[in-house]
Amino acid sequence: MRYELLIETRGGRVSVNIIVTIITITMNVESKILKHIEEERYNMLIPWVLILSYGYYIRYDNLIPDTTYDLMMKTLLDHFDEVEHQHKHLITKEDLSAGTLYSLGVDDYPSIVKGAWFNIKDELEVSGVSKKKRGR
Repeated sequence: MRYELLIETRGGRVSVNIIVTIITITMNVESKILKHIEEERYNMLIPWVLILSYGYYIRYDNLIPDTTYDLMMKTLLDHFDEVEHQHKHLITKEDLSAGTLYSLGVDDYPSIVKGAWFNIKDELEVSGVSKKKRGR
């Protein structure tokens, strides 16, 4: 994304074009997910599905594009039988087929999932990336 930064000086306004990495952390999350898929590390999709679903359905904040979320859900569904993870029991094939974990309530999410979401959210806020700037 390109943004124009206007700097007020005594002699007038100076326009400086800068490239701002508005969604660096979001992109990092998205690239990590895509890398897990590419490297066939499907077990790692379980925590990402939980973290991002917690954010979307409980905190009402989507941290990645819907297309990436959908790809993650479909990939996990395709490999669900071979996946081993301590929190796999929270996700069903029906959830993955529907592309949603809407059925989980706030108390269903493990503390580690909630903490991970808040850590990602804090990184976004520290870097100055607001929900509005992420285009959500």
